[in-house]
Amino acid sequence: MHRGWHNMNARYNGYFYSRENIKETVKKLEKANKDDFSKPIPLFVYPDNNSAKSYYSDFDKTIKKSSTVIQRHAIVNKRTKEEIPNACRWIDENYVLIGKAHLYKRDFFSALEAFEYVSKKYPNPEAKYTGMLWMIRTNNEIGSLSSSELIIDDLRNAKDFPTDRSFLREQALVTADFHIKRADYSPAIKNLTKGIALTKKKREKARYIYVLAQLYELTGDKAKASQYYAMVPGLNPAYEMVFNAQMKRASLLDVNSPDIKLVKKQLQKMLKDIKNVEFQDQIYYALAEIAYRGNDVPQSLTYLNNSIRTSVTNNTQKALSYLKRADIYFDKLDYKNAQSNYDSTITFLPKDYPDYALIDAKKKSLTSLVVNLNTITMEDSLQRLAKMSETDRNAVIDKMIAKIEEEERRKEEEKQNQLNELQNQNLNPTTTLPNTPGTGGGWYFYNQTTVSFGIGEFTKKWGPRKLEDNWRRSEKDQVLVVNTDEDEGQDGNDTTSTGNDGEKGTKDKSKKKKKDRDYYLKNVP
Repeated sequence: MHRGWHNMNARYNGYFYSRENIKETVKKLEKANKDDFSKPIPLFVYPDNNSAKSYYSDFDKTIKKSSTVIQRHAIVNKRTKEEIPNACRWIDENYVLIGKAHLYKRDFFSALEAFEYVSKKYPNPEAKYTGMLWMIRTNNEIGSLSSSELIIDDLRNAKDFPTDRSFLREQALVTADFHIKRADYSPAIKNLTKGIALTKKKREKARYIYVLAQLYELTGDKAKASQYYAMVPGLNPAYEMVFNAQMKRASLLDVNSPDIKLVKKQLQKMLKDIKNVEFQDQIYYALAEIAYRGNDVPQSLTYLNNSIRTSVTNNTQKALSYLKRADIYFDKLDYKNAQSNYDSTITFLPKDYPDYALIDAKKKSLTSLVVNLNTITMEDSLQRLAKMSETDRNAVIDKMIAKIEEEERRKEEEKQNQLNELQNQNLNPTTTLPNTPGTGGGWYFYNQTTVSFGIGEFTKKWGPRKLEDNWRRSEKDQVLVVNTDEDEGQDGNDTTSTGNDGEKGTKDKSKKKKKDRDYYLKNVP
C-alpha cells in the first residue's frame, strides 16, 4: 500500500503535469522554428543559444515539478538512506524529463548527467536504454561524436534492447543523426529510412522524409531525391516546407523529362498566387535553374534578375541568385559582371555558407583583375580618342552625351508613370492591399504576406537599398569607354559617390559637366 500510494501520486500528480508541460513547450518551440532550406535542415529541432532563453521559464517548470516528485516519492532504504530502484516506477521517468529540459535549455552537461544517472542507476531495460538514447542525442548536439559512437556500438550489441516500436524508431533516428553529423551519408540514409518506416506522426514523418531527400541530393541521386521531395506535401507539414519541397523537385527534374512542361506551368501559376509573394524569388530561381539546364542562358539570366528584384526578406536566396548569375558570367569569361555579382553575393551570403571562403577569395581575385581591366580600357579609350580627328572625336563624345540625355528622359518618364499610378490608386478607393484595415484581416503589419507585398512594391520603385543615411542617393561618377568597332562611347559606373542627397546643387553641376565635351576631353593625351 505504501508503494502503491507513492506510485499513484508520482505518476498522476507530478509526472503527468511535468510531461505535459514539456510536450507543450517543445510543440511551441517547433512551431516557432524557422528552418534555413538553402542548406540541409537538422533532423531534430532544438533552439539556438538566443531563442532558448525565451523558453527557460517553461523548462524550469518541468525541472521543478519532476524534482519535487523525486524528493517526495522516491522510496529509500531506511538503513542505507539510498533509493531503492524501481520501488517507485516513475522516478526514472522524471529524471529523463529533467534531462530533456536541460537539453532544450542547451545546458548539455546537466542533461548528460541526468541521462547517465538513469542509464546506470535503474536496471530495467526501458530506463537504461532510454537514458542511453538521449545521451546519444545530447552528444550529437554538442559535437561529441566519439562518445555517441561508443554508445551506438553498445546498443547494437545489447541482448536485452527493447523491441518496442518506439525504441527501435528512436535508435534508428539518433544513429542516422550521428552519421549525418559525420557527413557519412550512406549509413545515414539506411537508418533514416528505417526510422521513417516506424514513424506514425505525419509532421515528424514529413521532416524526416525531407531530410532523406536532401541526403539523396547530397549523394548525387537526383531521381531518389526528387521522389522523396514529392512525398512531403502529402504529409501536410508547414507551408514553407511544402513550398521548398516543390522548388527542390522542380530544380532536380531532368529537362528531358515529359513532366518538365507541367512543372514550369505550375511554377508560373505559383508566381500569381498572393500567398507566394514572399517566395517569388525562390520560384524565379527554380525557373532559372530549369532554363540553365536546358541551355537557355539568356532566359536563365532573366529569371535570376527577377529573383533578385523580388527578393525582399530572404537574403540567403538573394545571395544564391547573385552567385548563380556570377557563375554564369564567369563561365562566359565576362569577368567584370562576374566580379560585381560575386561582390553582391558576399554582401548577402551568410558566413556559415559551406563555400563562403572560396567565393570570397574568387571575389577578391576578380576585383584585382577588374581594376586592371578598367585601367586598360580607360587608357585604350583615351588613346583612341587622341588619335581621332577633332571632328570624329567630337562626334563620339556627342553620341555619349545624347545617350546620357536619353537615359535621363527615360528615368523621368518612369518616375512620372509611377506618380500617375499612385494618383490613380488614391482616386480608386476599391484598390486596396489584401488584409488592409477595413477588409476584415486585422492590422496589415501583422500579416507577413501583406508586409512582403509592400516591401516588393518599394523594391520595384527604389531597387534594393541598404538601411543607411542618404539611402536615395544613386548618382555615380562615370568611366569613359570607347567602343572599338563603332567608335561609340559607353558610360559605366564605378563605386565613388558624388555627394549627399541634400546637395542638389552639386548633383545638378555634376549632370551638367557630363553633358559638356570638356568633361571627356580633360584626360585625353
